Amino acid sequence: MCQKLLQKATVMLALVVSGCATHTQVEIPATAAGAELPTGALIMDVWPDVNDPSADANWYAATMGTPAFSRFIASADVASIPNHLFVGKLSGYFIPEVDGSYVLAISGEQTGALYFSGVGGDSTLGLVASFSAPTGRKVWTTQSSQLSKSYSLKAGVRYPFDAFVWDRAAYDYLAVAWAKVNADGSLTPFQIVGGNTVAPRIDTKDPEADQKSYETGYRVGYTDGRYSFPFDLSFPFRDSDGDGLPDNWEIAHGLNPNSDGDALLDHDGDGLYALLEFMIGSNPMAADTDGDGLPDGWEYARGLGVLDATDAASLDPVSGLTFLALYKAETGPKYVLSFTWAPVLVREDGTAIAEDEIATLVVQYGLDGSNLDATYEMPAPAAGAVDVPVTELGTYYVSLLVKDINGIMSEASASIEVRARTLD
Repeated sequence: MCQKLLQKATVMLALVVSGCATHTQVEIPATAAGAELPTGALIMDVWPDVNDPSADANWYAATMGTPAFSRFIASADVASIPNHLFVGKLSGYFIPEVDGSYVLAISGEQTGALYFSGVGGDSTLGLVASFSAPTGRKVWTTQSSQLSKSYSLKAGVRYPFDAFVWDRAAYDYLAVAWAKVNADGSLTPFQIVGGNTVAPRIDTKDPEADQKSYETGYRVGYTDGRYSFPFDLSFPFRDSDGDGLPDNWEIAHGLNPNSDGDALLDHDGDGLYALLEFMIGSNPMAADTDGDGLPDGWEYARGLGVLDATDAASLDPVSGLTFLALYKAETGPKYVLSFTWAPVLVREDGTAIAEDEIATLVVQYGLDGSNLDATYEMPAPAAGAVDVPVTELGTYYVSLLVKDINGIMSEASASIEVRARTLD
């Protein structure tokens, strides 16, 4: 089955960096004619330095050239796209799990459009929804144009869609969701298009043989060297079951080189199937390859490095939280301490701190006013509203400090009481 699904060739999407000859490639498994890519991923493309295409409704014309970068996305929910003044495009198939009538919705920053085919397969896509001003992230009813008409869809059929967003500032997001139409005409709660309900959609094309050989050979050679397999000059690499995974890589990670089914399985529950883990260099048997507390699939969906343990401490510009704190807030108990603060502008030695010298806000808190044993730090803070993720409801005692650019702490503020609330 997988031999028909996945070929050993890879489609290379080249990124040409403006002003130099450097190229970066993103790999996407190619398919034979009529074959299907596995579920669980979409393709995100970005074109920088593009003016708003919505005025002339020329989204496809604006994205005809080679994108600046392309990557797999686990679901149709992206934010903090690393460009300004850009057009982003999410491409894939929506795959309903049950028969029924469905409505699609799009939300995003600045302007955007959703193209869809309710026929399925490779049918022509038509404009079904759009927005002309920021909607709010994952807010589906700010503008009536955000919702498509109702479509009668069949379970398991792949319906193609393209979702576009244009943005000109630092804060950006794009999301696509679906809802079923009830018998009385009302809608079920919207759910993000993702997981088993999506599959990537690409144009199959033959990459240059030398580049394909180099990329494949590099991965095979790295695995063979790391695990001390015997030197093997044969090419293509040995793939006994034809699933796209080298035999030695499967053996090294405890997979079966004679079973073509394990390439499409998520063995460690991190949201990535084994073939994708092979392509990006992560461990298919470890949910957190770099050990930074963030599952590989969660990191990959947000464009973080599955092999970079330092990015867990970097800041998500949308939420203001570190990515590790954001992950805990999304996956753990969804409670926060919400309050406003003003900077404490006196160091422990009594000297003043200028506002432009503040580097970090330090929040000390606990359920016992005499033991503020938990600490939350927010880099580059601005005075105002703060949300601190916590693991349980209750009344907390909170004290605030700031750290200047030289790491010198301010005096601690008097503690205040803050009641934890459920995260919206």
